[in-house]
Amino acid sequence: MSKLAATSSLALRVDRDLPVSIHGQLVGQIEYGVSSGHLPPGSRLPSVRELAERLEVSPVTVSNVFRTLRERELIETVPGSGTFVARAGLPEAAADRPLPALHRAVDELLRLADRLGVARDELSGLLTLRLAQDVPLGAPLDVRFVGIFDAATRDYGRDVAERLGATCSVDTIVFDSLNDETLASLREADLLLTFLHRRKELERLVPDGPPIGAVRFIPSTRVRTQLAALSPFVRVGLISALPEFLPTFLEGVHGFAQHVAHVRGTVRDADDVDEVVADSDVVIYATGAESVTARLPPFMETFEYRHVPDPVWIEDEIAPIVRSLLASGASAPGSPSSFAGSDAPVSPEAPAVTPHPSTPSPTRSPTPTVRDPTKE
Repeated sequence: MSKLAATSSLALRVDRDLPVSIHGQLVGQIEYGVSSGHLPPGSRLPSVRELAERLEVSPVTVSNVFRTLRERELIETVPGSGTFVARAGLPEAAADRPLPALHRAVDELLRLADRLGVARDELSGLLTLRLAQDVPLGAPLDVRFVGIFDAATRDYGRDVAERLGATCSVDTIVFDSLNDETLASLREADLLLTFLHRRKELERLVPDGPPIGAVRFIPSTRVRTQLAALSPFVRVGLISALPEFLPTFLEGVHGFAQHVAHVRGTVRDADDVDEVVADSDVVIYATGAESVTARLPPFMETFEYRHVPDPVWIEDEIAPIVRSLLASGASAPGSPSSFAGSDAPVSPEAPAVTPHPSTPSPTRSPTPTVRDPTKE
């Protein structure tokens, strides 16, 4: 049995038949809504009493959910106004710093051209040609992506590197591997990237480190195609790696495969995994739940519900940060980043509750440089 409540553009649902606490279900859905953009910064959430009445749950439960989200700095309560999705963005001073330096560099270039007798139209042509080549002017930025699961994080790093091009060298690491040595290494990077809902955690771990950008994720094109191709009569079993994201996982599959009537979900370590598998014709597992494939019957159809970095988000939100860092000379040896301690803009993205269209950028960047720590 489930109850539904609309929060801004996100529909919250509690399902008492799932092997996940109501607290975990609500935290996971709101957290995913924030990180995927259904709940953009500044979105107002219902009051504790209102949400509790809509979902027919205890106000104490909702209050505890809000407290957990406040501790994770994903929401904020304004006395007399209500509870809102936390706002975040590049500090104004940090965002403005590169431009004066760039203006000075342009002025120096003009003076140099005058000394060399290069006409302004000729200089303009040289700059236009250089920009058209899209070749980095110096050493690539040292970018680190901090993820959750090893294999998926390496794939995310390759995807980000492909979008950012030769201007960046992208390395990857997972939160579970962070220690004094690896944290010291992160402090030497030019830019850190991670999931939106883990950005605050990374800021606490590397308080004196480089800027931290948040990356938005969407279900991959392959996953959406596979879901759309399912037979309406097939029985689908979902295996989530994290209990709190099982409701969102279910909503995502329903969104992309509305024609499939029988969809049942559970968590990787739950007692009913074998029962769900036995009741399914197709098993779809979340990233991090790959171990369940060893428990599947031979020849059972199965695939991973994999997310990918949103290419539009990378082009619109992360690439401008990279360009600003390059303009400020962040990648030059011994040159500190002018964005130290700042963070990437946080803006909307769509969760799996409603299918998010994949809109690849029409332009492609030069061949990227990707370092795989497992092969070094």
